[in-house]
Amino acid sequence: MNFWDIGELYDLEVENKEQKNVQFISNQLIHGQAIYAYRDDTRNWVRIYTCSDFERNKKIYNIPISTIIEILMIASEDFPTKIDYEYCSKKQDYLVSTD
Repeated sequence: MNFWDIGELYDLEVENKEQKNVQFISNQLIHGQAIYAYRDDTRNWVRIYTCSDFERNKKIYNIPISTIIEILMIASEDFPTKIDYEYCSKKQDYLVSTD
């Protein structure tokens, strides 16, 4: 899939609001097949469009910069001492948990 023009691949005019957890959003950003930063009319960065390998044929996600900042603030204040990984064949991904 060529991501040079996301407007041709995805209908950016129609939005379906979804609640996703921090792990899902982080996964989209870390494994982003395509990541596009978007500026508003004031030329301020306001959102990122991205999708991971697993999601690219379904949809692209519009993540507000404020949400990304909030996630980074949470991560910067979290100091886990233990992390567990368990592979979930149904999700074809690892389930991660911390203390």
